[in-house]
Amino acid sequence: MKCLIDASQIARGGAVQVALAMITKAAADPNHEWHVAVSGELSAEISDALGGRLADLIRLPRRRNSFERMMVPRRYMPGVERAAKPDVVFTIFGPAYWHAKAPHLVGFALPRMIYPELEHVGKDHQPPWWRARLRGFIDGIRRRQFHRPDYLVVETETVRTRLEQCFGIQPDRVIVVPNSFSPIFADEIAKLTVSPPNDRFRIAVPSSFYPHKNLGLIPPTAAKLRDQLDRPFEFCFTLPEQSPGWQDLAAKAEALGVAQYLTTRGALPHGEIARLYRESHVVFLPTLLECSTAVYPETFCAGIPLVTSDRDFARELCGGGARFIDPHSPDSAAEALAEVLSNPKVADQLVGNARQILPLHYPNPDQKWQAQLAAIYRACGQTPPAA
Repeated sequence: MKCLIDASQIARGGAVQVALAMITKAAADPNHEWHVAVSGELSAEISDALGGRLADLIRLPRRRNSFERMMVPRRYMPGVERAAKPDVVFTIFGPAYWHAKAPHLVGFALPRMIYPELEHVGKDHQPPWWRARLRGFIDGIRRRQFHRPDYLVVETETVRTRLEQCFGIQPDRVIVVPNSFSPIFADEIAKLTVSPPNDRFRIAVPSSFYPHKNLGLIPPTAAKLRDQLDRPFEFCFTLPEQSPGWQDLAAKAEALGVAQYLTTRGALPHGEIARLYRESHVVFLPTLLECSTAVYPETFCAGIPLVTSDRDFARELCGGGARFIDPHSPDSAAEALAEVLSNPKVADQLVGNARQILPLHYPNPDQKWQAQLAAIYRACGQTPPAA
């Protein structure tokens, strides 16, 4: 079978991990012919050696703004499909902004669109009327785009249910392929022998800066936490130092007198993110909205405690493997972090629970790849061969 992977929308965050994992598996698959189109941002993560194992790797130009985010796939992908003549197209995350001739699967990972009750989540104030109207217009385009593919691919049953409720998309058109950690991450975790520092607690925050990630909760949480721990601590981010998101967090921390408790390692390539996990005592993700996130299985794989938000998606994905908080309350966050960092029994219990949950809630990279192949065969109306 000839397959086209469309990764033209992938730029940053957990989507990069998902795309790299799928492309790595495709490059090692001798049973199908794989053509892959990648965004300019994702292209920087793909070596010539990896690309050389594919039938074709098409490196698209970088997008400079939101308009180009829509127009680059629309401009280039129809030509890519004509040249490849695939039997099936898999857009890793959409909307695709173009219509494939072959059977088309499109991944969905836009949580704000299926949580309308949290429309202004993560924002300090209501947007101006014109921005709200523009967002409504763009969301209308996105909604129509998600009705076009033959199948949508999501990572949880919660998202499948909400797509039916919010978009009216029938469940039989939605395929659940659970998220996981990537083979690159698993290999790095297995090799690393580093450990967290002894002179301070390190709290990893492996997240991009999006409003729904709720990272603005962290400066006031640091202010509460400094009176609850018996040693120094640091929240360690993965944000570029010159980025608006980091500058905003640094300014809030400075105003609260907790700037010394926030640090960043900058934007880490996916192959280096495992080191941050290994060198941390706990992972903190105060997110308000997710369709899924690689942070949960990565934390479980790394064997360190997780503190995250008490939300329906988090309960489904983490079960008893996480300490849950009210994501609007710095007091709740500080209390949970202090408990996990100060009480080894609590931390060990979370890690033990996570170790049991990991194989139940998350496929390993090979199992996820087989699920993706099964989705591809389903889109073509075929039964996948036995693995």
